[in-house]
Amino acid sequence: MSEEKVLTKEIAEGIIMYNSVFLYLDEFTQIDDQAAEVLAKRQGVLSLSGLTELSDNAAESLSKHKGSLGLDGLNELSDAAAESLAKNPNALSLSLNGLTELSDAAAEILAKFQGATLRLSGLTELSDAAAESLSKYQGGTLSLFGLAELSDAAAESLSKFKGATLDLNGLTELSDAVAESLAKYKGYLRLNGLTELSDAVAENLSTHKGPQFDFPNLTELSDAAAESLSKYKGGSLNLSGLTELSNSCAAALAKYQGRLNLTGLTELSDAAAESLSEYKGAGLALTGLTELSDTAAESLAKFKGELSLEGLTELSAAVAESLSTHKGSCFDFPNLTELSDAAAESLSKYKGGSLNLDGLTELSDAAAESLSKNEGDSLSLDGLTELSDAAAESLAKFKGADLILNYNGAYCFKWLSDIASEFLSNFKGNISYENPKEWVKAFASKIHIKVKSDPEMILNSESKWGFEKIYEVDAQINGKVIRFRQHQTEKFGEFYFYDTQSNKFETISSLKNGQLIKECLDSDGGIDFLNKGDEWDEYFG
Repeated sequence: MSEEKVLTKEIAEGIIMYNSVFLYLDEFTQIDDQAAEVLAKRQGVLSLSGLTELSDNAAESLSKHKGSLGLDGLNELSDAAAESLAKNPNALSLSLNGLTELSDAAAEILAKFQGATLRLSGLTELSDAAAESLSKYQGGTLSLFGLAELSDAAAESLSKFKGATLDLNGLTELSDAVAESLAKYKGYLRLNGLTELSDAVAENLSTHKGPQFDFPNLTELSDAAAESLSKYKGGSLNLSGLTELSNSCAAALAKYQGRLNLTGLTELSDAAAESLSEYKGAGLALTGLTELSDTAAESLAKFKGELSLEGLTELSAAVAESLSTHKGSCFDFPNLTELSDAAAESLSKYKGGSLNLDGLTELSDAAAESLSKNEGDSLSLDGLTELSDAAAESLAKFKGADLILNYNGAYCFKWLSDIASEFLSNFKGNISYENPKEWVKAFASKIHIKVKSDPEMILNSESKWGFEKIYEVDAQINGKVIRFRQHQTEKFGEFYFYDTQSNKFETISSLKNGQLIKECLDSDGGIDFLNKGDEWDEYFG
């Protein structure tokens, strides 16, 4: 049994000194009447959802609170307390999601609440009389998503609610009569919990005048139901629970005029794709697809609205060529981890305003050159972890306003060479919404070292310095591979690097940042202790 914790007047006085707009005191299970009086003087969000009881006096005090009030821990409420809370003229919302029962009298009282939102989502059943009372609530949102069933009479009453949103997400099925009644409601009707939709229910709901329908838990849809839903006049239809779509269903849904969400589909037949290409709505979301056939891509490219294919993990040259002809304003491929040079060449022809390839961690020089020719306003390559000098030179020629690189902190470049920095600093637009020269400064003092080969012993013999060993290893310094050598004796371990200009080994001190590089390569006791793949990210200066 959890320990009771009382919110006293003294505690409340200490808390309100912080003057926070958001006050969450859910750890308290009881509240003194005097504490309620103190808290009522503040404005903003006040959550007391740990309270399991509320006196009539405390409710009277809280009725003076200005803002949103959460009392989700209460499983019962006296009529007097309900009367007090309902009369608050300054309330924004009242949340009583802990109530599992509501008397007809209490429903009539709470219906007089003057705030914008009334939440009663703990209720699992609602009498016809209570439904009739709540339908008269004058606020914007009535939340009853705990209801698992609804009588025909209750549905008829709730359909008369004048607010903007009626939340009935707990219903998993609807009778024909209930659907017919609810369809008369003029606001946003939330029925996200429906797991089945009969043909008759679909026909009734299609007449609903609300702005959108969301059916994310609907896993099957008959051809007749699809035909009915296609007549729905709302701006958005969410059928993201469907994992497959028959050709006839696709043909029916293609007649719908709003935005169509089919993000649950994991595959799409060529015939279904051809049908959806005829869809006249503003947006088609197919983000669950990880691949497309060449034929399906060719069909979908004909769709004139916004086409969402963020789930694609591969893009053949033929698919890229087809999609490049799409007339939408943007393409996002954040899950594409590889891009062939041929596919990049095709995408460079895409005429939309934005091209997002944030899933790529590397980019060939040829692909960079192709993408730089894209004529859109924005090219996003935020996933790249490195960039060659040649690729940087090409991307710097991109004519758009925004080149997105290294913007999301999770994908920071490990390095950027001085040459690449010079090219990018001259980019004519913004890089990651910054002036290019300012953006490049972030790499001016950064060095990335990565061991590219296993250590190799060159010498192991007596010398004038005593017993001597010489080891060599290749390491990449900000993208440039350099050969390093270490002479090891009992008294010293001198480091050298191979200078390609003099064609001989020089002391590491003459190499830029040589001392820092030496410290990294020698950090485990010498070159001989290094392993291929070891790496360091360091800052200097």
